Amino acid sequence: MFGLPELPNEIVFADTMDLMRVLKRKGIIKGQISLKALLNEFSIKHNEENQHEAWADTINLIKIAQMAANLFGFSSYASVLSSNKHFVRSV
Repeated sequence: MFGLPELPNEIVFADTMDLMRVLKRKGIIKGQISLKALLNEFSIKHNEENQHEAWADTINLIKIAQMAANLFGFSSYASVLSSNKHFVRSV
């Protein structure tokens, strides 16, 4: 696709939105699950001028994933994935 080489089958990914949807369904997250809404939900300070800047968004998403994992009863997002294999998909 797009002239790019195929990735090996061993490459997998996980989307943090899967965890956010579970937390929303359980009523742990009250509002929307957009990046901006989650930053506000978790009281994470952020510079709105850098909103949608790739590096700042990545750092903020890591913070959100960590806090969401803790709310879900896990020590890290990686431990959420280890215990919830259905969140991990092949590329």
